[in-house]
Amino acid sequence: MKRTILCTAFILLFASSAFAANMFTTVIRDTTIPVVQETIINVFSPKGFAVADVGSNKVALNKSFGDGFFTAIRNRTVLFTLLQQNEDVKMMVSQNELNSGWIQLQNNIEHLVPLIKEVRHAIDGTPSDQIVNETPAPGGASTPAPKKIGLVLVKAEGQEYYIAEVEKGGEAEKAGLASGMVVYEINGKVLNDMKNQREVENYINTKWSAGSSLIFLYDKDGTKEILTLKKTN
Repeated sequence: MKRTILCTAFILLFASSAFAANMFTTVIRDTTIPVVQETIINVFSPKGFAVADVGSNKVALNKSFGDGFFTAIRNRTVLFTLLQQNEDVKMMVSQNELNSGWIQLQNNIEHLVPLIKEVRHAIDGTPSDQIVNETPAPGGASTPAPKKIGLVLVKAEGQEYYIAEVEKGGEAEKAGLASGMVVYEINGKVLNDMKNQREVENYINTKWSAGSSLIFLYDKDGTKEILTLKKTN
């Protein structure tokens, strides 16, 4: 009877964790692993997390919960796995708990999401409400992938315009944008009036995430033309 109860408890425990958000994945743009590691520590340390380990591509933090009297002490480890992807860093976050000293349980990390978002925002400026969990659905469930704009605008040195870098297969390419195009304005906003390239990128990403159309004023054979990029469902 006791064995049956224990088996049932473990089945319920692992079944519930399968549907919980046990990992949070996000890609931090234009950075390096050492910068991400330093930011993780700066954001989490004031919240009572202690540094347990720092490796070439990881950071492990520990935190204990409970007072040992009214509630049992629970030791949790938050693991950040970091992968350099060209100029970006993919950050995967999970949390484990040592239960009864002999088994590690993967915990739901929803309570850590605001801090994870704070780490990314501090590095690449992405607004928190635009940062979503990019972890693939469990079991290979088919969740429609968000349509990728596939566009970066790079400031032309010494010039008052930006040059388009278009990713093959992205929505920008499908709309007719091509790498090397000279772009002057987006939605009537003069790009040269913006502070820097990151402000331009954040503006594009904000509009794209909100589903708004992007209207580009660009150069075509010496003539200024208009092209509209619309996010379709």
